Amino acid sequence: MTKEKLSIDLFGKTKFYTGLVIGLSTAIIINLFFAYFREILRNQTFTRDLLIPTNEEFIGYNLFFAAVSITAGLGLTIWFWFHNPFSFKISKYWIQFIRTYSIFWTILLLLVVSRVGSVLTWVLYTIYGYDDHLNFYNEFSIILILLPTVVFLNIWTPVRLKYQTGKWFWISIVIYCSLTVLLGFNSPIDQNKLNKLWTSYNEPYNRIVDNEIDRAKLNGIHIPEKAIDPLRVNHKQRVHDQAQNLKQRFESHIPVPIDTVIIELIHAKKTTIRYLNTGDWSDKHSLWPFAHPRHVYQQIELTQDSLKIAYLKELLKEFNDIFNQADPWEMDINDGLDDKYYNRLFMQRRYKDIKSELNDLRREN
Repeated sequence: MTKEKLSIDLFGKTKFYTGLVIGLSTAIIINLFFAYFREILRNQTFTRDLLIPTNEEFIGYNLFFAAVSITAGLGLTIWFWFHNPFSFKISKYWIQFIRTYSIFWTILLLLVVSRVGSVLTWVLYTIYGYDDHLNFYNEFSIILILLPTVVFLNIWTPVRLKYQTGKWFWISIVIYCSLTVLLGFNSPIDQNKLNKLWTSYNEPYNRIVDNEIDRAKLNGIHIPEKAIDPLRVNHKQRVHDQAQNLKQRFESHIPVPIDTVIIELIHAKKTTIRYLNTGDWSDKHSLWPFAHPRHVYQQIELTQDSLKIAYLKELLKEFNDIFNQADPWEMDINDGLDDKYYNRLFMQRRYKDIKSELNDLRREN
């Protein structure tokens, strides 16, 4: 049996062009929704370390969401074109199947994309220590290409089974690619606005890092860029890994390098880490995020370097400041380091054993 040719006359010009307008409008609206909602979700990561995609990631995700939006527009267009099953020559059940099939895949695609995107931001990016462990762009980029494309082709499947689509199908592919590029490279979102707010918010903490690095350079001490990178963020896994590594190095009976002492001093001055996630919440000594005071005193005894001794004593002074800081609600300070002060208040209440150890060691020495 010869399949009927798909044509404008099959739907009527009014229905055909109305369907195109509905599909295009839907694609634009959904794309705008995804663009602005993504920025709203990104704003939620401000409580930890702001999610800042690279330019390549930003464009890649823009193209993905544009493709998803256009696919949804196609599904709605086909659903509208076949909305009257009695006006076609083939079985009304087939027409209803085409409509149901197209709207089902459209809704499913939107649900999967919106649900996965929101869960990733609200759950993963706010987990303490999360450091972009799941990155679709870098690790599963093929999904960003295949998901909207496969659904787009799938929506065409029942139509092609019953009609000769001819050039319609290939024209839709060209339109799909063209509109994806057009919408993907013309995002209404300027992520620099939120990035600048984050830079401004984080500037006082970065100033601590910069001041200590500059002071180290004046003393002829070089700190590798790889070690500086975790100091620029506050809650990511790389910060906790570095803090744990520093603590372990101080615990050894081997003199630690002076750059290690400086990095530990920066951590203490920033005080953006409340605890190390060791899993043993009853052991306050393992949760303490810095070197133990007794190990700092041990390092003083192991060295004759007056500069290193000065840094070690400054580190002990910083520990003392943590436990003697006034209540931040009573402090009249506006230096942008609020997180530091509230973290120190938390540490005063949680690490009383460390405070006692510090006081005992000060009396002994």
